[in-house]
Amino acid sequence: LRKDVITVYSLLVTGVGSALGVVLGPMAIDRAGGVDTPNGRLHSLMAIVCMLVLNVLSAALVAAGMILQVGFGHEDAASGGRVSKAAFSLTLVGCSMIFASQGGTLAG
Repeated sequence: LRKDVITVYSLLVTGVGSALGVVLGPMAIDRAGGVDTPNGRLHSLMAIVCMLVLNVLSAALVAAGMILQVGFGHEDAASGGRVSKAAFSLTLVGCSMIFASQGGTLAG
């Protein structure tokens, strides 16, 4: 892939994923129960744990995309050839979900 394409995708994944997390994270935590009461704090912590589980599952999605590329496109990638679209898509979606779940956890 060309450097300009990678740069654009990197900025989009980082920006969109983080923005979604910052916008949706506090809303999810407030909807789960807020932090005003002990019961609300418990439910909010459970929501944060769910966000962190999503983070781990997203990392597994990224790893699957990388394994898919190495397993099926190794020769092409090593020679500067094409990159598997499925592997590239899995990696982009997984990275975006990682940024979203981390942003939501931190912003919440």
